[in-house]
Amino acid sequence: MALVLSLIGGSLISLGLAIASIVRIRRKNYKGMGMAITAIVFSVLGTIFWALLGIGLWLLSEDSALINPEVGDCIKGSPSTSYDDMKKVECNTTHTSQIFAVFDLPAGPYDAPTIEGKAEGECLNRQPTDLVGIDADDLSVFYLAPDKSSWRLEDREVTCFFVSERKPLTASVLP
Repeated sequence: MALVLSLIGGSLISLGLAIASIVRIRRKNYKGMGMAITAIVFSVLGTIFWALLGIGLWLLSEDSALINPEVGDCIKGSPSTSYDDMKKVECNTTHTSQIFAVFDLPAGPYDAPTIEGKAEGECLNRQPTDLVGIDADDLSVFYLAPDKSSWRLEDREVTCFFVSERKPLTASVLP
């Protein structure tokens, strides 16, 4: 039964059944050890397959979270404290923000006020002034900077956004 389930996709259930079968085979000296081991192998392979398929579909989905921000990306949803709620969309569709700069801060000890100050100052310095189809007064500047846990993982990336809070954008604001 475990072997059949492992072949038709019931990977986690078949894994439990196969392990239970091995225990029973050893205790009672039954035949079928090879089938039980085969069921375990197929169960593990099936679980890996379904996990990779799910991850692949998520990464390819149109509504997946912003993973690799690039200058010019248009974003649906306002930037928050992480990339999780932001979705990359085509700039000719309705969106609320656009990335205008991505850069790395220099390495060093983590100090939140210093990191925030450097991120804000550099975003303001990199802010383009030759915007298309919108006045700069209609946009706010927002940025995402590394937090303490990502800093420990050597994340130094800062992403700078223009955010339109008054009305949605329907085109790129960058030249």
